[in-house]
Amino acid sequence: MAPPTDPTNPLPSVAVPLDVEGRVPDRLCGQLLGVQRDGLVHSFTFMAGQVSYGAGSTLCSSPVDGLVSFDGLILLTCEDGAVRQLSPQLDGSRVVDVAGHERALVAGPIVDPASGELHLVAREWEESQVHVVIPAGALVRRQTLLVDAPARIEGLAVGREHIVLVADGAIGVASRSNIDHTTWMPTDVAALHPVGTHTRGGTVVLTGMTPALEQWTIRPASQTFERSVIDPSPCGFVHLGDTPGTQPVPTIWTTGQHTISRHDEDGTTSISLGRWEPGDFTIVPDDAYPRTVAGWLVTTLHDASAETTELRVIDAARPDRPALASIRVPGISARALRVAWLPIDPFNTHTTNTGDLPR
Repeated sequence: MAPPTDPTNPLPSVAVPLDVEGRVPDRLCGQLLGVQRDGLVHSFTFMAGQVSYGAGSTLCSSPVDGLVSFDGLILLTCEDGAVRQLSPQLDGSRVVDVAGHERALVAGPIVDPASGELHLVAREWEESQVHVVIPAGALVRRQTLLVDAPARIEGLAVGREHIVLVADGAIGVASRSNIDHTTWMPTDVAALHPVGTHTRGGTVVLTGMTPALEQWTIRPASQTFERSVIDPSPCGFVHLGDTPGTQPVPTIWTTGQHTISRHDEDGTTSISLGRWEPGDFTIVPDDAYPRTVAGWLVTTLHDASAETTELRVIDAARPDRPALASIRVPGISARALRVAWLPIDPFNTHTTNTGDLPR
């Protein structure tokens, strides 16, 4: 079975099986959630080599521009600055006060891949801003006032021992144990979209989009930095790709017009997609091989000539090999989706956390 191709018919609220070409690995168990800007939710459940599809709605009054999977929750960010929690039944969402005290979101939220903590920046009072951390499973949040930020913070990246804050015309680096003492330096460029950060010797390395994929080598002691281009092509979507702690330098995945590329210490490996245009994607680690790069790239693809959407499962360790599985999904457009992954315990099909964030 498949979703209806007639746009006048409603999409299925009850999961229906999809046809799979190839073989979905049995260990790939989880729920790929895709949300359109208008709040329509598409859910693809991977279980025991099979894929099923259902749909719902966030019932948001403002367009959705992103989503984050955190501690069993799906959090939606909206254009009006609100953060909403998607219901496990995909039948609506509710506003959640992630920053506390009803403070407006400024940057984030993002999940630290190593600790699982949720990081964000919110507006405090007048022009001041606050960095907020919510540990997974915790009932309290930590917060630090950022009194010296020279401009509105547009993004952040979290390393094992440091945090990088990005603003238009400035960049700041702080120790995770002492973030209220941030070293700010002017950049004279618009804020890049930060992707990941790590340390190398006495320097801090930040990877981000401008929209080319760039690497910034920052020397906080001298308040200087150097820029280098990893890939000059404009990037569409970009995500980190390693299980935390597996590599000293994180792997970055990006999409181009008809390609998906993996960038690591050994260079760039690109997958040619022919007529297919890549949409958003996720990297799912293989828990059977911890602390390795084993896992799967699960991506949405769009064929403009046929107005067709496809899911594709690719071996993340060997992306240049043929896809492991392809799943056609008529009736929806991959161009409009932002996606997130929720793992499923194959012995317990409950996926989403119904608990609350700290108040």
